[in-house]
Amino acid sequence: MTQFRVPFLALVALVASAMLGVSAMQPEEPININTATAEELTALPRIGDVTAARIVEWREENGPFASTEELMNVQGIGERVYERIRPHVTVGDADRRGGPDAVPEAA
Repeated sequence: MTQFRVPFLALVALVASAMLGVSAMQPEEPININTATAEELTALPRIGDVTAARIVEWREENGPFASTEELMNVQGIGERVYERIRPHVTVGDADRRGGPDAVPEAA
């Protein structure tokens, strides 16, 4: 019976994340939060349909994100969620201005 315990729990976790609209996968490349659609944002860990829509809505109301940390201004994204998605998001050209979110330029 224990031989099925681990696969069963993995299946339960996968089904639960699908039911909650939360992606179990992580994006291969950073997602630009200034240009991504709500659907694209759901590829981020812990970001479901509702939170993705809130990110897009915040961006439309406040303009482009200057840094990825501004995601914490979106309802539903606190420090814990932000820490999970931080490695998977970018603000595009704004990252090249420097700062804690800066992406090093290619040599």
